[in-house]
Amino acid sequence: MTIATVGWVCGAVRLQSLDHNNNNELAFNQDTKLIDCILLRHLLDLTQAKLAKLARLSAPPGTNRATQSILWQDALGTTHVFAERLQTAQRLLNRTDTQLDSATVQFMADAKGMDLAIQKSSAIRETGDLVAHPKPGAICQEAFIQSISRHNVTEERPGLLAMVKFVMIGTVRS
Repeated sequence: MTIATVGWVCGAVRLQSLDHNNNNELAFNQDTKLIDCILLRHLLDLTQAKLAKLARLSAPPGTNRATQSILWQDALGTTHVFAERLQTAQRLLNRTDTQLDSATVQFMADAKGMDLAIQKSSAIRETGDLVAHPKPGAICQEAFIQSISRHNVTEERPGLLAMVKFVMIGTVRS
């Protein structure tokens, strides 16, 4: 039996390559946890982008959500002190020229929600990033090949296999 392990933060995720009678079969454990990590990261971005927009943080027209989320994070400053970050967030959102809707007022009153939206170092962001963008070499060649075999656009498979061959040079693990 050959085992390639991916040590992602989001639960004990293991990617196993099992050899049974020369049959390579990839088993994915806890796929839902992986997707959840990415979705929660996305939710954090959506929340922070909405807060940035409500705070009227300057962004060029057409700025994407990720950039708006970064504007929010930057506007809160460099401190890790929760009380200071909360005070800055409240100041940004409670401008005299802004009328906040009831959903925003309700969210601002939710200590746990605001805590997640203003954290300097976010475990949700870091975990989602790690799952969506693992470090080079964290995923074995067999995982890519198995994923390509399930890809529904069959004419793209040769190109995807060429990509695997290209990026895995010097990193092939068994």
